[in-house]
Amino acid sequence: LMSIVSLSGVDGIGKSEQIALLRSHPQVRYGGPLTQYSDKWPKLSPADHFEWWFKRVPFERFLDLVIESLNERRHQVIGGFVNVQDRGERMFKAVCVATLLTRESTVGFSDATRIVDSAFKSGLAHEEGKEILLVREERYGLNASVLNEANKLERESPFSTEQNNTYSKYQSYLSVALDHYTAGEECRKVQVDSCILSVQNELRAILSEMTATTLPALCGDLEELVVFSGLSECGKSSFAQTLHDRKGFYRLKIKYFRHLATRHNAGKDTREAIGHELVRFLDDHAHIRQVTLESLHGPELGLHLKALFGNRCKVVFISAPERLRIERLSQQLKISEADATVIVREKDALKISCGIENVIAFADVLFENSGSDFETAFESFHSVLRSKLKAG
Repeated sequence: LMSIVSLSGVDGIGKSEQIALLRSHPQVRYGGPLTQYSDKWPKLSPADHFEWWFKRVPFERFLDLVIESLNERRHQVIGGFVNVQDRGERMFKAVCVATLLTRESTVGFSDATRIVDSAFKSGLAHEEGKEILLVREERYGLNASVLNEANKLERESPFSTEQNNTYSKYQSYLSVALDHYTAGEECRKVQVDSCILSVQNELRAILSEMTATTLPALCGDLEELVVFSGLSECGKSSFAQTLHDRKGFYRLKIKYFRHLATRHNAGKDTREAIGHELVRFLDDHAHIRQVTLESLHGPELGLHLKALFGNRCKVVFISAPERLRIERLSQQLKISEADATVIVREKDALKISCGIENVIAFADVLFENSGSDFETAFESFHSVLRSKLKAG
């Protein structure tokens, strides 16, 4: 048995994230990026690689290198597994066409496709494989961009303004070329119109059908994930513990999943790696249907968890006056208010440096926990939370 399926789609649509989640199944094998299938691919910084790709390397050599690498990738597939590949032959045709159109303003679309098709016909040593195309649904894309606007810690681009403009032009050509090469029924289409896990489970259903392998859905039994954020001593832990004691929520800590991500991801605790560890845990413990997660120090992970779990994830930001938070810590630790002030402000400074105040922009629940009676505060909080969870 040799099953080979490629996952394609325009850049930024989520191919890498979906492949990473697919790889959690023991029957799925991912062979890595195309560049690992030939030592002729240059090892350069992102900006220098961009210059090589769009300016320095002759297009004919670039085209030959893509085909050579595709042939070697096919040669290295392993029988008995579902071999999932990042972009298929049809998409790499589109990549080559878009590259040529971006580089040569005098070349038209029909000439570009003729040149690329001819090279693939003579050089590709195998038939085009099965391919699944991720298609962006405009409304969902706009919703995602709104979430990203709230993220004040966006990574700085390594590219110049000129390179970004060139890449934007390339993306426009790529979209047209991809439509051209995936118009037939040979390429299955999956609309990216919901959260990452919903798209993942649709992919798993299609792959199971294509390969006669059972790939079960991930986190299908999870109902509610409540992610707490807020400055120190605002009441996050008390609310989470009470949700556990009275409402049956399973209480989890982000610190635990950050540790797992670091251990399993070459020392890097990226938001994606933390999300994958959480998904793996919840999938392995299917009896857990309601979860609280503490505590969010910045916006990046919170935004990712909302994109990952969709409406099942609700971010809660708890606030309380500093004076009250200092009094709470003083009473809890039986220390002076002066000592408690130092501790609270040190913790607050760390969280503020991580961007915790930016969580407010996309939190589903904003709750002011400034009352002196815990029972009244919890019942009020729980009422607000239930209304948000029911609203979806």
